[in-house]
Amino acid sequence: MAQKVELPAKTMSGDGVVGPGNPRRMRRILAEDETWNTATIPTLLQLCTQHIIKEFKDNPILHSLPVDLQKPVLDGLSVSLPLEMTVALIDDESYWQRCVRNRWTKGNVRDHGGSFKRMFFELYVTDLVMSYVPKKSPEAPLKNALTMAKNYVQVLKIGSLQPGTHSSDTEILPGQALPPELLSRPTPSRAVDLQSLEKLAELKVSSNDGDLGGVEDGADDDDDDD
Repeated sequence: MAQKVELPAKTMSGDGVVGPGNPRRMRRILAEDETWNTATIPTLLQLCTQHIIKEFKDNPILHSLPVDLQKPVLDGLSVSLPLEMTVALIDDESYWQRCVRNRWTKGNVRDHGGSFKRMFFELYVTDLVMSYVPKKSPEAPLKNALTMAKNYVQVLKIGSLQPGTHSSDTEILPGQALPPELLSRPTPSRAVDLQSLEKLAELKVSSNDGDLGGVEDGADDDDDDD
C-alpha cells in the first residue's frame, strides 16, 4: 500500500534533503516496501506460463497452447518429466538437447543423424542394454524403454554386455566381429531382444571378454564391430 509522505528539510544528521536533485524529495508517493518495483511484477502471460509449467506433469496441454506460447513453456519444462509422456508429446530439439546434456557429458549429435531426440534414445537404450544382467535384472524397464524408443533408435553401439549363462564354442577375440549366430541364438540367459526397435539399421557390439550374455537383433543389416 502506498502513502503520501512529507520529507523533512533536514535529516537527523543535519544533511539537507531539499533540492531538485534529490529523488526522494521529488517523489511524492513512496511505497512502504522500499524494494518494491513495478518492473519486477510478472505479466499475466508470464504467470500463465509459470502455472502451465508447474502443472505440466498432471496436465500436459502443450498442443492446446498458441504456437507463440509453446516455446516459453518448452524452455521451462523439467528434463525429469516421465519419458512415457515426453516421447510422444515433445519433438522440440532444444528440449531434447537439454535432456541429453543433463545425462551425458560426451557425444556428438552428428553421430545420431543431427537429432537430439534420436541421440537421447540411442544413448538411453545403449546404457540400459549394457547394464542389463541376464536372469538377474528386471526385464520390464528395458522392455518399456525399447517400446518408447522404437521409432527413434537407428544405430546402437554397445561397448560391452554383462556376463550371462551363455555357452558357446565360438571364441570371441577383442576387436573381432560378433558372429551373426550369437545375435539370434536363444540362450538360457534370456537374451536382450531388440526386435521391437523397428528402425534399427545398425548394431555394433564390442567386448573385452568372451561371455557376451546375449543380444537378439531384429535388423536385417550385417553387424560390424568398431
